[in-house]
Amino acid sequence: MAEEWFPLAALMRPGRDSPAAGAIGVTLSERRPGAIVEIATWHRSIPTLAAAAGLAELPPSGRLAAAPGRLFGSLAPGRWLAIAQDNGLAERLRTAIPADEGAVTDITHARVGLRLAGPSAEPLLQKGLSFDIAPSAFVPMSVAQSGIHHMGVTVLRLDPSTFDVYVASSFAGSLWDWVSEAAIEFGWRIGPPQG
Repeated sequence: MAEEWFPLAALMRPGRDSPAAGAIGVTLSERRPGAIVEIATWHRSIPTLAAAAGLAELPPSGRLAAAPGRLFGSLAPGRWLAIAQDNGLAERLRTAIPADEGAVTDITHARVGLRLAGPSAEPLLQKGLSFDIAPSAFVPMSVAQSGIHHMGVTVLRLDPSTFDVYVASSFAGSLWDWVSEAAIEFGWRIGPPQG
């Protein structure tokens, strides 16, 4: 069996703080979900996908829905993102969605996730994002694709002060460099990895 590899692990040592003295405004934690899956379906397959996801219905575009141990986000019409604690999600979805009805792509090893939590998480992210993430515009349980610096990112707002940012794994170092420098003014701490 292949050994799990977490690109941010060498860069993020739990307990390490920013070089600036003062209060800690944001905690940075590597996300280590069991599965990250992209799904593309025809409209007629949405009820089947919702049932396979354990949801009564899938969320509208730009929103997230939670099921036990997983999140489902609507990236665009007919395009979905699923993030789960367990690693069997892609196979379960492939079984539920026939190839002529949609595509299920396991991107777990192609993405890196970083959680930003705390009172300064929003102003920190706003420094790099080109869309308004104020709570009135990007409400909790929202998802959007955008860019930070030169990286394409998927941003999830889980609650008023918690965000997950996913980037292609080849940009793990670049994401860390940007976040750790942009967060200095707020004070940051590295928390333990989260599933």
